[in-house]
Amino acid sequence: STTVVSEYTISYYNGTELFATEKVKNNTLISGVTPPTKDGHTFEYWCIDSGLSTKFNLSTKITKDMKLYAKFSVNQLNSSTWNTNIWC
Repeated sequence: STTVVSEYTISYYNGTELFATEKVKNNTLISGVTPPTKDGHTFEYWCIDSGLSTKFNLSTKITKDMKLYAKFSVNQLNSSTWNTNIWC
């Protein structure tokens, strides 16, 4: 006989640190959590692998426990914010 699981745990990671967890009913979508922040970076999306190479599709229905990893991009410095009048 097959055991039917009614809900799964989604574990959200910021690097190697567990950031948050969410309980999701079987065969439903994640509601998501507020993404983590990282100085000098912008949150891009959640990945299904710690190597951050595979983006998680938010329209995927959950059928198992999952780990999702935060993918960030480095903020680009805007040249207009540099003070070009400082010389040594």
